[in-house]
Amino acid sequence: NTLVAHIDMQKRMLFWSLAAVGDGFTIAVPDYGTYPQQPRAYFTYRDAPVVLKPKKGQGYDALLQEALTTLLEQLFAKEWTREDGHKMKLDRVLIDTGYENRIVHQVCRASPFRASLYPAKGVGITAKKKP
Repeated sequence: NTLVAHIDMQKRMLFWSLAAVGDGFTIAVPDYGTYPQQPRAYFTYRDAPVVLKPKKGQGYDALLQEALTTLLEQLFAKEWTREDGHKMKLDRVLIDTGYENRIVHQVCRASPFRASLYPAKGVGITAKKKP
């Protein structure tokens, strides 16, 4: 089994989800969240009580770099326990480059986890746009 994550960067927060991929490409989602973490389970993007805010003198680029770096450190440090008691650590992370592409690539190049990071651009499927 393999644990993979996806991070979607937004202006006010980062959204992440974890997927456990097993034999036969079976998939379960054992965990998900935001950075910064929200104090309540239900919120919308607009009414999220905790959002990214720059420190005094900190630029927006530096804020996003710091947020993404911190989230990656947290995710790679954590262990998840399967139902059978086996502990697993994160193996790979896809990071959406649709927002602040340059920052995503900078963080991926500088990260100690760079061998496990994959900048990725998702494409939505609609009736007009088929894969």
